[in-house]
Amino acid sequence: MWNHILQEQIIVGGDEFWSCVAGGVLPVRGTTPVPESELPLALVWQLTHTAGIDEGGVAGMTREQAVQAINDYWMSQGKTRPLTDRSSRQYGLV
Repeated sequence: MWNHILQEQIIVGGDEFWSCVAGGVLPVRGTTPVPESELPLALVWQLTHTAGIDEGGVAGMTREQAVQAINDYWMSQGKTRPLTDRSSRQYGLV
């Protein structure tokens, strides 16, 4: 019964199973690893909704570029949108 559960439902071999039990080594599941520098959701929301930067532009930013873009927006007190042609080049998005 356990063999059936491991092979058909959990889809893991015996070696992988015991490696996980004994050493905490998780079996490979084919998932995409989380990027080391992913942007916090609140920052993405502020950039897209408050600063008016399109999602594609935000997706291409590093964490440092995103923080700089929102800081530029707040420093301008919201009077101008930071992603003009000039600032697109500044943030390396074109």
